[in-house]
Order: sequence, then C-alpha cells, then structure tokens
Amino acid sequence: MFSRFPIQGDALFHALIDAAPDGIVVINQEGRIILVNEQTEKLFGYDQKELLDRPIEILVPERFRGKHGGHQEGFIGAPQLRPMGAGPELYGLRKNGTEFPVEISLSPIKTEKGVLVSAAIRDISVRQKTQQKFKDLLEAAPDAMVIVNGQGEMVLVNSQAEKLFGYARAEMLNKKMEMLLPERFRKTHPGHRNEFFGDPKVRPMGAGLELYAVRKDGTEFPVEISLSPLETEGGVLVSSAIRDITERKKAEHEIRIRTAQLETANKELETFSYSVSHDLRAPLRSIDGFSQALLEDCDQILPEQGKAHLHRIRAAAQRMASLIDDLLNLAQMARAEIHAERLDLSNLARSIAADLRKAQPERNVEFQIEDGLEAVADVRLVRVVLENLLNNAWKFTSKRAYATIELGTIQANGGRAYFVRDNGAGFDSAYIDRLFGAFQRLHAMAEFPGTGIGLATVQRIVRKHGGRVWAEGAVDRGATFYFTLAEH
Repeated sequence: MFSRFPIQGDALFHALIDAAPDGIVVINQEGRIILVNEQTEKLFGYDQKELLDRPIEILVPERFRGKHGGHQEGFIGAPQLRPMGAGPELYGLRKNGTEFPVEISLSPIKTEKGVLVSAAIRDISVRQKTQQKFKDLLEAAPDAMVIVNGQGEMVLVNSQAEKLFGYARAEMLNKKMEMLLPERFRKTHPGHRNEFFGDPKVRPMGAGLELYAVRKDGTEFPVEISLSPLETEGGVLVSSAIRDITERKKAEHEIRIRTAQLETANKELETFSYSVSHDLRAPLRSIDGFSQALLEDCDQILPEQGKAHLHRIRAAAQRMASLIDDLLNLAQMARAEIHAERLDLSNLARSIAADLRKAQPERNVEFQIEDGLEAVADVRLVRVVLENLLNNAWKFTSKRAYATIELGTIQANGGRAYFVRDNGAGFDSAYIDRLFGAFQRLHAMAEFPGTGIGLATVQRIVRKHGGRVWAEGAVDRGATFYFTLAEH
C-alpha cells in the first residue's frame, strides 16, 4: 500500500506508518502527494492510486484552496513541528464531496533531495459533536456557567453569564477570571484557584464563605458558586456555576427583621397576657366569692330564681377563669423550649388515667394502654398532650354506661404514630378542619363543657416536636386522635 520515495527506510518503517491510527500523507516540495497510508484511504474515500502524485489540494475544500498554497510554501520555507490542535479550524474533503472537521500535525522530513512534509490527519467529527452537545447543555443551564483553565483564563461561557455580568462573550473569553470579582478579592483569588487545581473536587452550591461578583458596570452582587473539575485532553478545566442570590439575601434580611419584630411582639404579648390574667382573675374571684357568700348568707330569703341566677354567675366566672388559664397555657406552649429525653409514655398515660379515676370513681371506664411505649421528647410537654387527649376521651365517653379508652401505636407513612381512641360521642367529620382551632367546639357547652383550647394546645406541642396530629371519627361512634413525634 505504499509508494516508494527517496528517503532511507525499510519495510518496518512503512508498516509502522500504515499502522498509525491517523491518516498519514507525505508531500514533496511541489505539494504533491508521494505517500499515503490505509487510514488516509478510509478517511477520504480514495484508493491510493487516485491520490499519489496529485496535489494536496485535492483533500482541501474549494473555499480554502486559494490560501493553502501560500501556507504550504511558508511551512516548507521555515519547517518546524506543528502539533495537533494548533492553528485555525481545519476541514478535509472526501471523494464524495462531503467535508469534515480535522486536526492536522505537520512534521518536516529532511532528505537528500530536500524537505518533505508529513501530515497526520485526524477526523474530529465525533469530538465536535460531543463538544456541541456539551455547549448546548451549557447554554441550557439556568445558572451562569464559566469554564476556566489552569491559568485562570475563561475558555467557555454561556449566555446566562453574559446576562449576569453584562459582558459580551468575546469580552470574557481568554480573559482572567478575576475580572468578574470585586477589586478587594482579586489579589487573593489566584491562590485559591491554584489550591483548587492542586486538589480538584466538586464543591457544591452554598459551600464556603460569602461570595460576591462584580458586573461590567461595577455593581457588586452576592453569589453562590459550585465548582466541578473537568478532565480534558488539554488538562484539567474548572466549571463554575454562578448563581445570583440577591433576592434570597433580601428575603433572608426581611425574615431576620420580621423575626426580631415578632420576638419583640411576643415578649410584649407575654407581659400583657400575664398582666391581663392577673387583673382579670382578681375581679373574677370577687364575683365568684360574693356570689357564694350570697348563696350561703341569704339562702332563706333568696327566691329560687335568684339562687339560680347566682349559680349561673358562679359558673360563668369559673369558666372565665378556666379560659384565662387555658389561654396562658396555650401561649406558654408556643414559647416553650424543648428539653428532649427518653420517656415511658405507657407509665405517663397510666398516671393520668389514675388521676381521672380518682376524680370520678363511679365511672365504668376501661383503659387499654399498650405496654412499652417510649418516645424521645419533652416530658412536661408530652404530658400535656396525653392529658388533653385522655381528658377529652374521658369527657366524651361520659354518657356511655361502659366506656373504653385506648392508647397504642400504628405504622403511618413509614413511621410510628401514637393514637388515643374512645367509644364516645365522636364528631361529624365534615367539621374536622375546625377540630384543632382555638375556641372551636363541635358540641354544645351544656352537653360537654370545655374551653375549646385543648386540641389547639396539642397541635402546637406536636408541631414543636416536628410531628403532626390528625383525627378520625363519626357521630356517636367514637373518635381516634393520632400524633407523631420526631426525635430531637
């Protein structure tokens, strides 16, 4: 497959040339082809006989042929090795007229009859397609993308980078990355860059210190940057995804302000609540006390209707006192800090059940409490949860000749949920959204007394523990309240 030409060599030399992975074309000083290898035949679609002694321009697209002769003469006049990838974008021309992108390395070969030129030709169509896909992905990225080489020069940017920094692409390419940094960071940045190139690894968004960038117009803005090393034939590059977080910073600042205002308001509300509760309790105690005194001291002279009015006054005063206590408890639960520890819910529930039995020993109620129930939570707050749920069950089974109240666990959404179930009055599920609201009652006061704050308190405590609470029930068919507790 070789044409002999006047250089020293042997069959081994020709075999090596033929085994080369690239197309090899050797031309003489007149620019005519004197040797090709098998890869050249495959690459360009010619048989070697069709190429030998033909001008090299046969392999060059028409639009480049006018300049090619001058480049050829210049190389022969000052021959030196030109490696792959050097020079402008190059294209080859196949026998069938199709063009394809190539990389060419040129090597001078000195012989007795003058200098020959050996050209190694590589088809880079696949690489270009891959590069184009990469560029398309880069353009589709929602963040500004800047790719930097080891010298800190930007070798690739996307349209988002143009929009973010206000530069045209040509103004950034081959320029130092430091042009996108505020002046005060530019001296130290090369050191950080060299450190990263020395040990390249992915650094995700949000890692590291607070970062800032600068636009072409000189305005600064906060950014988050992720860094990813890219292994290429030319060495390691670093891909930087840059995100403008100005709006997030504004929102975070606004949240901090609102949080501070809320803390101030909560402290003021706490002071106000205690003050009001104290000021309200005193007259309520007076109303209750004087009503009781009238009932005792004037029992013989008061008519039955008057006594009934006084009893109603006492009941209202006592209910108002309970409401004030519940409101204060609700406020305290919202502010309470959690001191988590491992606790025995079974024993805690049995203690609450015992207190309920002592208060009404005549009731026929069976408690079914699962053994070994444990949780990691604040014992004081969780006791309030169990007291409210068990008290509710006790209250709403009061009209049952035989009542059952159960505490146990189920599996829910891949985790464990606790439940309190009873066979009492239940509730209409159409109103379930109102169940955990403060002052929301689904039963008449005369039927089942209460302030309507207990379940709201339960919900707040459970949420503070990272859990949730929900309920199921039907009228006159009992109710079940579920809650979860995330470990702290």
